[in-house]
Amino acid sequence: GSANPKHNPIAGMLQKELEITPQQGKKIIYQREQIRTVCENLKECLQLLAKLRSLCIQKTRIFHDRMKKCQEILTAKQVVKLIRWVNENTEVLDSVCPGWGAEQIRSRKAS
Repeated sequence: GSANPKHNPIAGMLQKELEITPQQGKKIIYQREQIRTVCENLKECLQLLAKLRSLCIQKTRIFHDRMKKCQEILTAKQVVKLIRWVNENTEVLDSVCPGWGAEQIRSRKAS
């Protein structure tokens, strides 16, 4: 940022009018830079949240497409059995389908 009041006429006028000391001026500039950093961090967080939301929408769409295909082929009872088998055999799926664990949402089981 520009610490020189000559680059900002309003800052120069206020500096004279309020009799801002050089030490106060440095604190103001420091705070302005801190706020700018926080704003940049917030923008980055919002971009990451947008990417995450997009990824979740994509994964959900893929899941629903796969379930729809299963339901077109299997009976309702077979679909339930398939879902139970998948939940009970995540380790097997993880070993034969690389990345399966990243796709799976694990529920916390009370012990």
